[in-house]
Amino acid sequence: RLEEKSRIKCDQYWPSRGTETYGMTQVTLLDTIELATFCVRTFSLHKNGSSEKREVRQFQFTAWPDHGVPEYPTPFLAFLRRVKTCNPPDAGPIIAHCSAGVGRTGCFIVIDAMLERIKHEKTVDIYGHVTLMRSQRNYMVQTEDQYSFIHDALLEAVACGNTEVAARSLYSYIQKLAQVESGEHVTGMELEFKRLANSKAHTSRFISANLPCNKFKN
Repeated sequence: RLEEKSRIKCDQYWPSRGTETYGMTQVTLLDTIELATFCVRTFSLHKNGSSEKREVRQFQFTAWPDHGVPEYPTPFLAFLRRVKTCNPPDAGPIIAHCSAGVGRTGCFIVIDAMLERIKHEKTVDIYGHVTLMRSQRNYMVQTEDQYSFIHDALLEAVACGNTEVAARSLYSYIQKLAQVESGEHVTGMELEFKRLANSKAHTSRFISANLPCNKFKN
């Protein structure tokens, strides 16, 4: 967000509508898509004195609090997949930023890098990658909660995979889930439900519930 707890976190470097000029660069807002946890904007960039125009797409994740973490990794993983889909291999590098450029930005970079490593090498090294990043920029991955969130996000990505389905494909997806998986003797729906049953909430999320005064309520 541009502002958190009444503090300015980022200057708005794009127009809310129409065209704005920033120094030597004209920025025109072409399209805005607002979703539950992130926003996608498309800009046209034109440098004064040049005939060239470039189209840039900005993804803003709006469900990540400053210094905290999202309650669940699922929306962030969906956001990351959308970003990656819109940045083909022959495109330029992704530019990631937050407010200080170390906490949330660090988490984005580590999760993205580790998912690529899992895909190509079947291994992870979160500690090693954060250490490498901190040798290049101080305080990357700023808090312990953010460091834990990286582990939770990667665990969910590995254990559950991509469960997001386009609305137009929902019927065929349900039909597929109803079929018995080869070698499993259970349907895809049953396998998904087993994964749900095996997922455990982090103990930090139910400290209050375990207090003696609250145990009888559980």
